[in-house]
Amino acid sequence: VACFRAPMTCHNNIRKMEVANTDDMSYWYQYMKTCTMLNAWDTTTQALNGADKDGDTNMCTLMEKDVLIEEVSATAAFIAYRTPLNTKSEDLIECSEIRENLLITSPKNINKQNILNRLKTLKEKYLKLPVFSYYLDDSENA
Repeated sequence: VACFRAPMTCHNNIRKMEVANTDDMSYWYQYMKTCTMLNAWDTTTQALNGADKDGDTNMCTLMEKDVLIEEVSATAAFIAYRTPLNTKSEDLIECSEIRENLLITSPKNINKQNILNRLKTLKEKYLKLPVFSYYLDDSENA
């Protein structure tokens, strides 16, 4: 999880942290749905731009699967624009499989860099191919 404190004055105030979740924590904090608890015995609060534990605002985010899914969609569109209509493309099928796998996989089990590398490899095959004219606006065909 990436954690940021508002206000954040520089990139050095970003911290990558592990999320702890035990049965006891789930029980005792079950009604606190939007609360972020930080360890008061380490240097996290100081690293978060001097958070002083009096209601500071923190923003935490898991790796956003939707960002990866958007990248898969962009790669699939890039390939599709360079593939004849009604053509079965193994690369488009692979994009679909990557997307489905992202949807069913827990964020902690996703290797973002492997996915991005695979998408880059798929896309590289089509870099020098032109976009088919039926995908272009009429203004671009003029």
